[in-house]
Amino acid sequence: MRIKALAVSASLLALAGCGYSTPGCSDSDTISLVKEIAYDELVNQAGSEIADSVSMEVKAIRTRDHNESADTYECAADLELTGEVGTESVPIEYTIESTDTGDEFYVEVYGL
Repeated sequence: MRIKALAVSASLLALAGCGYSTPGCSDSDTISLVKEIAYDELVNQAGSEIADSVSMEVKAIRTRDHNESADTYECAADLELTGEVGTESVPIEYTIESTDTGDEFYVEVYGL
């Protein structure tokens, strides 16, 4: 299975509490959103039946940049897709940034 389109998807997660900082590239909340975005894009490209038959893992996570003043991250990873026809690894990049209020963050994924 091959995901060909170069897509930009965004999702957000509401967070509660004080002293919040943007989660990093390997944070479990970030990885969950990356996988959710990839799943949604796979549904758009191949349909929900195929998307439901594929498992996804985010591997080889790398932090490319951390802008400390804006508390944003630029990340790279390999999205490993495993389905009935085997396993394929797709290189992806993603960014993480918080809203100005600091109570939500956005993840954008490129290369899907």
